Amino acid sequence: MFRIHDKALYNWKYLFLIEGCCTTAFSFFAFWYLPYSAAKCTFLTEEEKRVAFRRMQVDSSSVVDEPFNLREAVKVLRHPTSWIILGIEVCLGVPLQFVSLFLPVIIKRLGYSTVKTNLYTVAPNVSGAVMLLILAFSSDLTRLRFPFIALGFLFTFVGFIIYAAVNVTTQIHVAYFACFSTSLPAIHSSY
Repeated sequence: MFRIHDKALYNWKYLFLIEGCCTTAFSFFAFWYLPYSAAKCTFLTEEEKRVAFRRMQVDSSSVVDEPFNLREAVKVLRHPTSWIILGIEVCLGVPLQFVSLFLPVIIKRLGYSTVKTNLYTVAPNVSGAVMLLILAFSSDLTRLRFPFIALGFLFTFVGFIIYAAVNVTTQIHVAYFACFSTSLPAIHSSY
């Protein structure tokens, strides 16, 4: 993909273009193929339909097979907790994408080969996983969730502050250190 040499678009734009086209094409297939509900599913037996309906009743917080009503769906935005949850999800999503997309670029600037660059992306992710285990076990031990989740966000925030405050081209090792702190939510999102 990155070996495409064309003056019309940058190489990375081809990646987004191809992935976007595949996703869009699959969405049309899914809309056409996937049933609206388990009751209308043609490839399930009657017993499988009953089991699926029962699972949805047990697992869902809404009425099963209820028709979609946009006005009712938008009502959730009136609740302040919805906006707080949205903010938390943004705080999880941004670091996750930062680490997965920019970590190899930061490490590549250290001057290593492609193989060594990929190997150097492992350390921040492993440290994030270890920190996740420490926070998760501490949270379970104390039966408290918020302080440990907030601590994970604090590590991330400090990492982003460090990364924003340094000159990435001249202080690349400090930028790499900041990646260790920002890698926590990449793993933390599953917590």
